[in-house]
Amino acid sequence: MVKKTDDPYLSELESSMEELDKEFLEEATSVDIPEEPTVPSTPKAKTHAPVSKEALTLSPDVPISLVAVMARKAITMKDLLNLQLGQVVEFDKSPTDAVDVVVGGKVIAKAELVQVEGKLGIRILKVI
Repeated sequence: MVKKTDDPYLSELESSMEELDKEFLEEATSVDIPEEPTVPSTPKAKTHAPVSKEALTLSPDVPISLVAVMARKAITMKDLLNLQLGQVVEFDKSPTDAVDVVVGGKVIAKAELVQVEGKLGIRILKVI
């Protein structure tokens, strides 16, 4: 049995990951409908993300967890138990594909991975 942590940050992350797992399983079991082709248009300038009424009541110093989800893959329990040190797990995404930016278990933006002074970062491409 997995022991739940008393750390509120880890609990929030675990909760967010459980939500992402549920969404992934729902997506994996749904029928894929091809997207309609998009017509290129002039992008509108957006200076910041829209602010919800709930967010306005929070203190600006309240910490939140921002998660960048690079890829997901459904595997069997057998495959999970057979993972070995140094083994490569392949995903169906390119390293240059957009990543999901998740807050509170909800995808809030799409972003690209960037390097910032030798560390990993993200550049927001689209606020959802």
